[in-house]
Amino acid sequence: MNVLIDPCPLATKNLATPDNSHNCEPENAGDAEQTKPADPTKLPLAFTVITSIRPTRLTKIIGLNAAGGMRKETAAMLGQGHAQRVVVADLNGLKSHLDGLTSAQAVTWGVTKQEAVAVCTQGNAEAQQAGAIARTRENFQFMAAPGVMMLDHDGLPDGELSALQFRDRLIAAAPALADAPMLWRPSASAGCVGPDGSVLSGLTRHRLYIPVADASLIPEAGKALEALLWAAPGGGWCDVGAAGQRLPRCLVDGSARRDWVADKAPALAQRRGIKLAQATNVLERAAVHQVLMGDFELTCADGQVVTVAQLLDNPYCWHNTRFADPLDPDADKRVAVARLLNGTRPDLFSHRHGGMRYELRRQSARVQLGRGMRVDATDAVLHVLRERSELFDFGTNAIAFVADGKATPVSRDWLVDHAGRVAEFYSVKTERDEDGNVTSIREIPEDAPSYIANAIIAKHGSRNFRKLTAVTTAPTLRPDGSVFDEPGHDPATGLMYVTTEAYPLAVPSAPTVDQALDALGKLWHPIRLFPFADDVAVGVTLAAMLAACLRPALPTCPATGFDAPAAGTGKTLLAKCIGALATGGDVAVLPPTNEEDECRKRLFAALRGGSKVLLWDNVREPLGNSVIDSFLTSSLFADRVLGVSENVELPNRALFLVSGNNLVLTGDTHRRILLARLDAQIETPFKREFEFDPLTEVCNNRQALVVAALTIVLAYIAAGRPKVGKGRIASFELWDDLVRQPLCWLRERMVESGRDVTDLPLFVDPADSIDRAASENPETAKLAALLNAWVTTFGTTPTSPAQAITKATEHFGAHSVLFDALDEIAGQNGKLNVRILGRWLERHSGQLCTGLRLVLANRTNGLKRWTVVRTVERATADKASPTVARVVPSCEIEAVADTAEASQFDDVRIF
Repeated sequence: MNVLIDPCPLATKNLATPDNSHNCEPENAGDAEQTKPADPTKLPLAFTVITSIRPTRLTKIIGLNAAGGMRKETAAMLGQGHAQRVVVADLNGLKSHLDGLTSAQAVTWGVTKQEAVAVCTQGNAEAQQAGAIARTRENFQFMAAPGVMMLDHDGLPDGELSALQFRDRLIAAAPALADAPMLWRPSASAGCVGPDGSVLSGLTRHRLYIPVADASLIPEAGKALEALLWAAPGGGWCDVGAAGQRLPRCLVDGSARRDWVADKAPALAQRRGIKLAQATNVLERAAVHQVLMGDFELTCADGQVVTVAQLLDNPYCWHNTRFADPLDPDADKRVAVARLLNGTRPDLFSHRHGGMRYELRRQSARVQLGRGMRVDATDAVLHVLRERSELFDFGTNAIAFVADGKATPVSRDWLVDHAGRVAEFYSVKTERDEDGNVTSIREIPEDAPSYIANAIIAKHGSRNFRKLTAVTTAPTLRPDGSVFDEPGHDPATGLMYVTTEAYPLAVPSAPTVDQALDALGKLWHPIRLFPFADDVAVGVTLAAMLAACLRPALPTCPATGFDAPAAGTGKTLLAKCIGALATGGDVAVLPPTNEEDECRKRLFAALRGGSKVLLWDNVREPLGNSVIDSFLTSSLFADRVLGVSENVELPNRALFLVSGNNLVLTGDTHRRILLARLDAQIETPFKREFEFDPLTEVCNNRQALVVAALTIVLAYIAAGRPKVGKGRIASFELWDDLVRQPLCWLRERMVESGRDVTDLPLFVDPADSIDRAASENPETAKLAALLNAWVTTFGTTPTSPAQAITKATEHFGAHSVLFDALDEIAGQNGKLNVRILGRWLERHSGQLCTGLRLVLANRTNGLKRWTVVRTVERATADKASPTVARVVPSCEIEAVADTAEASQFDDVRIF
């Protein structure tokens, strides 16, 4: 049996327990043997040791209280310290290292990227800018390398397990652990004895340390083990909390509720001066629904008692304040934290019972209903909704509710339900005797009436809710380039920043070029192994990453398409990595369609669902239609709501991504979608292996990656916004200013810096993709072929579509260049369709291609005749006299001359 048992000396009056690793054994613990594995797995196990500077103690203190029983003091919170990555040869080395820890040290099983680094609190932005890191999950990660998986057992509800019994129960649930070497140690407060030999706590809580080959799989392994334990007899159970709440438990990690409420309600009613029924309701909501109403009392870390209403009235004072658990206030007084300014609904998060979130609400308003009181009731509900600030005016006539980091338009039924939750509706019934004298007045509870919801929805422009444009779950920039990193709503832009982070990462205000280059390296790291075909693809991908972080502030943004010559190259995975920057998690894919009506419905439904990223996956047909074109170049998108005879106009801040093999863009769509090509240059790219999962790395480091993207843009702004990229992309002007130009500027600075750029990507202007797509556009190719065949065949002679078809079929034959060009455009069942050709010529009238332009020569009795004119440059190249044509805005020729001086030409109206 591969178990290393760690005996400890007898307990003293005060026991420091760094990382809960030092402890004392009960009297019979000495009978256990230290068993060495026959052939233990030798793995260089990595972990991190944190040494605290402030405070000087991190660990729990276990001692004796006045009555001679065991006393525990909570571990302190780290303010300032130092992290050191440690690597030991095997479990014996781990045991030796844990034995040497002091009370100022703690162990984390995630490791830092740096071998040694300063550690500070999340709120200490100054220290972080100086190079320190916060003790957060993103800075202490499980790497794809050998590490340690720690299993903690806190006891059984009705019995005890020895260390060996605990191990046997684990193996019974997960037989794969049978051959795993393990190091056993007691938990911090297990197995303690007093100076007189009395047992203060039994040896019933254990920790097992298991070496693993790939520590990045520890979170998944933990979930799988929990599922296996719940499937095994006695491996999982539910405890009942002090308030009767259900608390799921496993081997590793009604009446009670009524008694708790009945016990607490009278005292709460007396202290708050409220009715007993109201106090009972407040406590029941807390115990059953995890909702803390305004009259609920909370205990601060210093023992002060405050109400939820006091927190909500002064959020800047109480944000991030520590409290006791609301249902178990007699335990740790620092186990819960108030989150009031994170942009979401205010809540209290308690780390007890595996983590519980309690929503903080004000007491419900009371609204009277009755005959002739519709207007008053509607105004009263509107007043309540404005005070709660949970609903927003979204677009032109929609109402949105923000939840789970996204804005979702609400329906009438939802609004009726919501009104019933934020207000108590009642009517008054008056009873009289035969003489008309009032004998009694009673309040009768009522349901929220639907007419109030209908009236509120109908009040377009007069609801006076806050305007909402987009919701972001990470810092971003406003359209003017200023930083928006304070959680909450920004009235000037309509942006809403929500986060569950207690201390969001700080964004540097005026970063330098070196900081921008460092940020580029961070941004590039998770996607560095994708097989980009060229520097254009890298530039397009970097632009997509910046756009994902800035999309809430951009009125319009070009789409990004990822294509490759073969399946399995990583197109969808790369698109999901980009999407994860915008959402913080995986992105759902949508099946593509080129049918305009269906396309419009899908896009509008996605916006109504609050989607921040639209990923059209595995596009097979040529992509392009008027719906996609207008969607990408419009800040508002409108359509009719299914089942309702009304149009709704919604803000469009969605990031549009496309993937497919050998993508083909048609029509005007080619300039609205930037293409990044991947090419693994092997026959079976889907069989490749990677040392890490890019999507997981993006999700785990999303906040840091967003800050890196913003750092690049802010460094460009601090440099004075120099215009480096040539031209400005029409329809996407702000994207050009805040995404394209910063990348073009950074590329020049990278070349000039003289620093080692081996860890940085080589890229070019992402707009180069547009030029390439234009040359590969099927419509452009058709037009080029037709114009060149037309000018060769007809010269400057005005020609009708019917004449062109006759010439191609009767005089040149089916294998002529002219016939091939016309067949690509108007071919139908082996013949050339004159109507299709005529409409196509009208649609491309005046479009310049290869130095040629199609213009209307004359119109006789409704018959249009066309001619092709050369530009001066094309005429010079062809060694031909240019035809000078003065063209009216309708592209119809006013006058024609055979020759002209170059000075006669201008770029607008003469060709």
